[in-house]
Amino acid sequence: MEYQLRFNEFNMENLTHIVESVLDDLAVMVMRKLKPSAHLNERYLHHLFTHKLQEKIGLISLDGESLIHPEWATRIKDLRPEGGIYKKDDEKKSIYHQADSGRNGYLDFAIGDFDEPKCGIEFKLDNSFNQNGIAFDFMKLLDKRNPIKCGFSFVVSYGNAGTSTNMGLKFFHDCLEQAIKSSSYIDNNRTLHLYAIEIPTGAKASIIKAVKTTGDTFTITYTTI
Repeated sequence: MEYQLRFNEFNMENLTHIVESVLDDLAVMVMRKLKPSAHLNERYLHHLFTHKLQEKIGLISLDGESLIHPEWATRIKDLRPEGGIYKKDDEKKSIYHQADSGRNGYLDFAIGDFDEPKCGIEFKLDNSFNQNGIAFDFMKLLDKRNPIKCGFSFVVSYGNAGTSTNMGLKFFHDCLEQAIKSSSYIDNNRTLHLYAIEIPTGAKASIIKAVKTTGDTFTITYTTI
């Protein structure tokens, strides 16, 4: 197997491009092949993603040279003491806030150098789009205390319950607005890529692919709606 990148052979542009191309391939696979079942969970997406990514940038290793870091902690006391920490709303326990005291969060994956990765990636797979969960992912990916340069949010909804992507980006703008309102450390200049896939029961799968560069608005770059 020929790897295209090594630890010291990448830059922001080509690494972001590789992650985006892998997620493009994964989106096609999900839309064509995903069949809801009782055992289906988000971890299947994680393993598919790392399998495809490792073909591009090398295997996950244990020698400190890995570019792929699963379950990346936003704050580590002795290593990254200034990273993001979060706490639940006192009344609405399903809503998180950025905080100055609380607990660290985790990104499903960080890509690049462990201390200062280039990209952060969050996945969601459920029978509906969950606004609070997606807003929390956006919050972590845009938190200026987390030293990533760009974020990717890959969300999949299957079944009849949920918010249809046919509503366009309104639902995801609401998620972004919630994340910003619940935050004190948002980096509005950080790029955030969104993949939103819906697979309704008995209907054709659809996708919105969008990007936020500056400000608080997504722009659609691809859709099958």
